[in-house]
Order: sequence, then C-alpha cells, then structure tokens
Amino acid sequence: MDDRSVEIRAFLAILLSILFLYLYQAYLIKRQPPPKVEEKENPELVETRGVPFISSGEEMEVETEKFYLRFSGDGSLSSLRLKEYKVRVDDENLRVELIKAQTPPYPLSLFIYSEGNTQPTVPEMKGIKEGKEVIFRGNAGKVEVYKRYNFEDEYSFEFSVTFKNPSQEPQKLSAEILWSSLHLYASRIYNESFKGYVNGKVVSKKKVKSPETIGEAEWIAHDMKYFLGGLIPISPPFMKAYIYPFMEKDIISFKTPIMVLPAGGEEKIDFLVYCGPKIENNLKSLKKGLEKAIDFGWFEFLAKPILYMLKFFYRFIPNYGFVIILIVIIVKILFFPLTRMQYRAMKKMKDIQPLIETAKKRYADDKEKLQREILNIYRSYKVNPLSGCLPLLIQFPVFIALYQVLMNAIELRHAPFIFWINDLSSPDSIGSIGIGGFQISIRILPLLLGITTYIQQKISPQTGGEGEEATKWMMKIMPIFLTILFWAFPSGLVLYWCSNNTISIIEGIVMKVLAKRK
Repeated sequence: MDDRSVEIRAFLAILLSILFLYLYQAYLIKRQPPPKVEEKENPELVETRGVPFISSGEEMEVETEKFYLRFSGDGSLSSLRLKEYKVRVDDENLRVELIKAQTPPYPLSLFIYSEGNTQPTVPEMKGIKEGKEVIFRGNAGKVEVYKRYNFEDEYSFEFSVTFKNPSQEPQKLSAEILWSSLHLYASRIYNESFKGYVNGKVVSKKKVKSPETIGEAEWIAHDMKYFLGGLIPISPPFMKAYIYPFMEKDIISFKTPIMVLPAGGEEKIDFLVYCGPKIENNLKSLKKGLEKAIDFGWFEFLAKPILYMLKFFYRFIPNYGFVIILIVIIVKILFFPLTRMQYRAMKKMKDIQPLIETAKKRYADDKEKLQREILNIYRSYKVNPLSGCLPLLIQFPVFIALYQVLMNAIELRHAPFIFWINDLSSPDSIGSIGIGGFQISIRILPLLLGITTYIQQKISPQTGGEGEEATKWMMKIMPIFLTILFWAFPSGLVLYWCSNNTISIIEGIVMKVLAKRK
C-alpha cells in the first residue's frame, strides 16, 4: 500500500468520525417514545411511584429582568422563557421557552410525605409578588408550607421551602423537590439529558425505564445543547437525588430525610436555580461547580482552549466568522512544520516510485525478496511510508475538538458572518428549489467546500504506483462526498473547513515554488 492510499484512509477515518459525531447528535440522541414505567420494587423509591393528582389551580404570571414566568397553583414553574434569546434568528417575537411543561408535575413541584404515609400530598398554594420576591403559602395537614422565589438581574435565582408547625405537637415529614423534564419536544434547541454531580463526578442519564438513585448530589440539571437548567441545594449543601419515569416525562428530584418539626418550630431548605445559556463564566460565577455540566467530549482539554481563543479574539474582531478564519490561520501556522513534512514525504514517495515498480517486476514471483528490496529502497532514500499520514493523525484530535466547539458553543448561536450567513450555528441558505415535491435548500458554503477540496487535491503531489487507480477514483468522489456530508452542517463548521482548504491550497502552491527553487 503506498503513502497516498494510507493518507486517504486516515483522512477518511477523520471524516467518518465527524460524520458519526454529527449523526449521533442529530439522530441517536433524539427523544424516543417514552417507555412505560416498570412495576419494579425499589425500597428507596417505592413511595414516589404513586404521584398524586395535581390540580392546575390559579396560575400567576411574572416578568423579571431575564425571564417571563408562569407559576401553577402549587407554586411550581409551568413556563419559563428567556427574554434575551430568540428561537429563530429572524423572529423577534418568539423566545426560547426553557421550561414548557404541558402536564404536571412541573419543575419545582413539592411532594410532602407525612409520617407513615407513602402517598405524597401536594399543597394548594396562593402566591403574591413583593418586589423581586414571589411568595406562595399553603398547608399540608397541620404544617404551613412557604415557597419563596427571589429574582435578581441574573439567570440564577434563589428558591426556598419553609415548613412551620403552629400546632402543639411535633410533626414528622419528608419533602421531595422535583426538577422534572423541562421540555417535551425533541429538537436541537431543547434536546435534554439529565445530569447530577456526585462525589466530584458528573453522572449523565438519557432515559430511564425504572427508578434509579443518583446519590448524594451537589446539583442536578437538565442539559440541553445551548441551555442548562440546574437545581443546586444550598442548605443542606448535599441532598439525595433520584430519577424515575412518570407518564411522558422523566423526573429528577431531591428528597430530604425525615424532618421532625417541634411544636412551634420550623425547617427551611434553600436552593439556587439556574435557567439560562451554557456560558462558562455565568456558571462559574455561581461557585457550585455547575460549569462541569458543559461537556466537549473526549478532547475537551483541546476544545476549551479553542473556545477561549474564539472569545479572546472576538473582543478585538467582533465577528465570529472572521474569528473562525483567524483560528484556521493560527492552526495552519502551528501545524505548518507537520504539513511540510507530509509534503516532503509524498514528494519522496513519488521520486522512488519508479524504483519500487522496477523491484515489483524483478521479484514478481518472490514476495519475500520484494519486501526486503522495498525496505532497502526506503532505507537508502530515508523514506518512511507512514510519514505522509502521520501529520493527519496528529491533527485528528484538534479537528474533533474544533468540531465540538463549532457545533455546540452557544457563542456561535445566531452569530452572523457576512452577506447571507446570519447564523453560524445553522446551515447557510440563499433559498430553495423544488425537486420531485421536495424543497432543497441552496447552500453556498458546502458547494465552495466541494470546489476547494477538488482544487486542493489537484495541487497535491501524487505518488502513483500500486493503488493509483483506486486513489484517483477516491479523489474524484471525495469533493462530492464532502459536499453532501456537510450540506446540513452548521455554517460555522463549514466555514472553518472551507477556510482550511483555501489555506491548504495556498500552502501547496508555496511549497511547490520552494521545491522548484531547490
């Protein structure tokens, strides 16, 4: 197998890896039809199987600096919209609805378990707004229950539950605070996974078929592509977390141990709630480790510096499209020695190809002698047949890290570039055409990608020899394959690849000129 064939296989491995990542995110993680709850005994969770009927009660709408909120009759959140984030770049009215729970139990519902009763109750509550606070009051048997929300001008807000015992005898109870599925629709904006932070590690769940104990968690969260909904216990700082299926949604919750309220006594549980964009600085400012919910995959150690570079250069060049091009230039400069090594290796392989062909004819009937002769040729001319693909393999983690950043960084969401490209997180489009009853979008960047790939291949040195015909066929099909593959990719990622191809073409021309001078 010649160097060019090995190189193409390595290149295809990178492309297939990117294709797998894309298909996994776009299709495999979409919500499946909700499974039925398995009637499975679990001593720790058996009490949560019987969820009480929850009446909607009187709803209450509140507007804060960051949110439009709707509270249900039990003081839980049935809707939360982010005022600063649009669903579509061209729609000024439709805002991202981070919480859109169509059926109870809603996020921040409260289940109360009295002594000796495994069936929880949900107190009906009445709410009032006092300044930046929203307060709900209700009763659960002889216990008064208060829910307090305190909203500042941030994406986080304080939430507390207070239990008061005005009676003359002690009361025993435990409470479960729900952080149920925030959104029911399978879309790339709201696609959810469930996370908890237990013993210094992030535990992730997709869908559950039966109740599971997550453990003593520092926080629980619903993780979406660009947004995050997190519930953080403050007092106590750790609480036992559970996840279980209920009807069409999954419920993740915190549950307290048995609390004993003496006559005239009270107990209070404090939380911090975050509902907003997955911006690392926002999450770090909470100082609760919630930023660990942001996951860029296996090569996160490379992805985070790339994201920091994007944000750093954006301070000086306030256009993420030009910043992406600048990142490409920087990466190409850093890898230029490897690229030059690859070019020289391919040139050497091309120079010794006639000698290899002669050896093949001379030792056509003796494979062992042929292999020895080819190795001698490699040694004599100091050629490593794998050195051509080695630079590609070294750059592979960088490509994957860039892919993760450009696919998932909220900084690129609705970020414009130039002309028709008004959202680097979505495929570019200048219109559509109807073919056979289907509407096909016209995308310029994937077409440019195919064209630049073809030009890049034309100026790359060819090694010839065995496998040449297969290599030529692969080179013909590659531009078409890439154009189709990248047709539905975000324009930021396609812009990166187009820029990479263009600079590679310039590199190839420069190295050819330098080689001729020698």
